[in-house]
Amino acid sequence: MQPSNIGLQKRLLLKLQPSANHLPPIIAPASYKYPRDDSSEKARNSRSYGETDAIADIWEKSAMERIKKKYERVNSTIISWESEKKAKTERQRDRVKRDTEKKKERALQHYHSYRNAKAEQRLERVERDIEKKGERAFQHYRSEISRIEQIVPGARAEADEKRRYEGFKIKETANKIRVTGKVPVKCFCF
Repeated sequence: MQPSNIGLQKRLLLKLQPSANHLPPIIAPASYKYPRDDSSEKARNSRSYGETDAIADIWEKSAMERIKKKYERVNSTIISWESEKKAKTERQRDRVKRDTEKKKERALQHYHSYRNAKAEQRLERVERDIEKKGERAFQHYRSEISRIEQIVPGARAEADEKRRYEGFKIKETANKIRVTGKVPVKCFCF
């Protein structure tokens, strides 16, 4: 054999032979100390694994409850806005109806008091104006109602999207708490 090969063979034999000082960790004596990672040691010293999970679960449940209450208020605001706007447009429509009916009554009284051609023309003109005004008021009412009905689903969808995003952020933060064992601090000191 060549001398360089002999050195290589000896080194391989030494690595393969177990020595008393260098036993593999599987059969190491009880006094053997495994190397520790500093970050895992800090987490182990601060809280136990189950304790960290419990803290994260409690934090997550309370945060999700806050989000739920917040978006219940948002939905109630949307519903109240919708009912308020619909009631307002109905009041406007009813006011136009009342005004036109009063105008028609006055024209009829005028016609009955004078009963001439001029009064008859005035009555016909008032009736045409009333029909036009009624049609315009009804079209305005329908367009306002349709506009409201288009806005409300968009607002609800936007609120749902925000609620889902905030829920996602809460779950992400809860996972950070589970890993680190500490609640992240938000500093508003700007």
